[in-house]
Amino acid sequence: MRIDWWTIGLQTINLVVLLWLLGRFFFRPMVKVVADRQAAANALLDDARAVQDKAAPCRGPAPARRCRSGHHPRARTGRGADGPPC
Repeated sequence: MRIDWWTIGLQTINLVVLLWLLGRFFFRPMVKVVADRQAAANALLDDARAVQDKAAPCRGPAPARRCRSGHHPRARTGRGADGPPC
């Protein structure tokens, strides 16, 4: 079996050219798209954290408000969805 060095050399050059073309026209644009999407996702997460931090003092057990009749306003009775009228 004989090794043809010209064929190996030309195939090596073809491989280098192919890798350069893929890097130039495929990998760089894909990296940019992924970076843009990641930046957009991070911006959404930062906004969500800011809203969550802003709402943190408001979170807590809500006091049970009762109407004058002593019933809870959202109690389910036969008088409607909101319970007895206050």
